[in-house]
Amino acid sequence: MTTRVRPRLRDLTSADAARLLELTHATGVFRDEELLIAEEVFRDCVNHPGPTGGEQPSPRLDHHSPGVRDTSGTGRPGAAPRDDGSTSGTGRRDATARDDGSTLGTGRPAVGPYQADDRPYYAIGAEIDGVLAGWICWGQTPCTDGTWDLYWMAVDPALHGSGVGTALVDEMERRLQGRARLIAVDTSGRADYAPTRGFYAARGYQAVATVPDFYAPGDDQVIYTKVLPS
Repeated sequence: MTTRVRPRLRDLTSADAARLLELTHATGVFRDEELLIAEEVFRDCVNHPGPTGGEQPSPRLDHHSPGVRDTSGTGRPGAAPRDDGSTSGTGRRDATARDDGSTLGTGRPAVGPYQADDRPYYAIGAEIDGVLAGWICWGQTPCTDGTWDLYWMAVDPALHGSGVGTALVDEMERRLQGRARLIAVDTSGRADYAPTRGFYAARGYQAVATVPDFYAPGDDQVIYTKVLPS
């Protein structure tokens, strides 16, 4: 049985690059080209002015709340966290980087806890004993009204099932309260993604669509969504 941990949630910095890529690769579910996208998204996030998470993490979330067993790092861009804690993300390719930068800052006054300029990506990390143990990345979906995507999530395989993935998802949802209407997560329909799909279902996400052979022959795309309370 995996021991539950109390991660410290924090913004990411350029100094996290090597460790972040190491733990994302260690999940074993991302292809080489997907890892390159993860690195690109991370670089875009840390190079944008201001905190990568848009605000400082809430002190009350510097620990994991008991509840759903999570995982982190699932794979593919956006793979959802798996029940075993192995991966989390949005689902796979929901981690696809947004090349158009459509949600870049508008120069408007700050809305809620976020900075004056909206970011193309938001991201935070979970740290245990001074070492980055997982990360999550999300952003507003272009051309939508209140829809946000969970793009990437990955947790050190040694800590799968420890609560790191759940802590990251809970914090993302907290930050999106009053800002997001709907969170979307894309993941795979493959058998080895069953734990990931189970994780999202346990967190209140509903499977709303399946696109057969989306990623590759026999590799369906499964889209999960969750409506946040207004």
